Amino acid sequence: MLCWTCVFFVLTSSFSSDLFAQAGNITIYGGSSNVIGGSTWNYSVIGASCTQTNWFVSGGTVLSSSNTTVTIQWNVLSSNGTIQVSCSGCSPEPVSRYGSLNVTITAPTITISGRITNSSGQGISGVSIGGTTTNSTGNYSITVSVGYSGILTPILNAHAFSPASRSYYSVTTNQVNQDYIRLTPYFCQFEAPRSPNTPVSPISTCEAIWQICNLPSNSYVWRFTNWDNTTFDEPTTTNQSPMFRVPCGGRNTFKSVCVRAVNTTEWYCINY
Repeated sequence: MLCWTCVFFVLTSSFSSDLFAQAGNITIYGGSSNVIGGSTWNYSVIGASCTQTNWFVSGGTVLSSSNTTVTIQWNVLSSNGTIQVSCSGCSPEPVSRYGSLNVTITAPTITISGRITNSSGQGISGVSIGGTTTNSTGNYSITVSVGYSGILTPILNAHAFSPASRSYYSVTTNQVNQDYIRLTPYFCQFEAPRSPNTPVSPISTCEAIWQICNLPSNSYVWRFTNWDNTTFDEPTTTNQSPMFRVPCGGRNTFKSVCVRAVNTTEWYCINY
């Protein structure tokens, strides 16, 4: 015998028939309650014939609806959504039926990608950026959620880059060609005698100063070579500019001056 009081009012997705939840006097069936933001889903009510159906949706946009179906596009930037349905004039009884479904919305992802090279176009591996590192050819790719805002900064010991960082705000599309170039260290200031006992203006006759740029570090080693080819190293730790000054009364006439960042092996030199 057919039991009319056992007829259920069912809300379903067009993608599967998994059991979702039970709310009030309605058992709700349908596709997964975890959806991707921006995706479109079709839902329907079955099990009764109603003269009036009202759909209430949060976290999504109703694209179309009828007494039996609704098409919803879930919002990209929402994290939770709800479908509520209220029906009247239903047959068989009860004439009024209600149901709801909670939905978890996962933001879709996009990628930020590019290449990090030296000034000659050669890729630099091992550069940290955005939680990943560049590969052997200097390429990197970062996956972020749609709507990402933040700053990406390439980091590698004793390396400076151009640009120093890139800022992003509410990004909704893939970002390609986000490239960086390693800046070549160079002596941006040098005032020293170029031959034995020959001072250089405007410094005093006994003072010399050197500064290396594009070599970021908090600790440096300076190497000085005398005209008799003897050398000596001067380590210095500073949070200021990588600068070395030889005051009056010190040794200020050199054949060459070199500097490297601590924990690196590459020297940068100026010869006289």
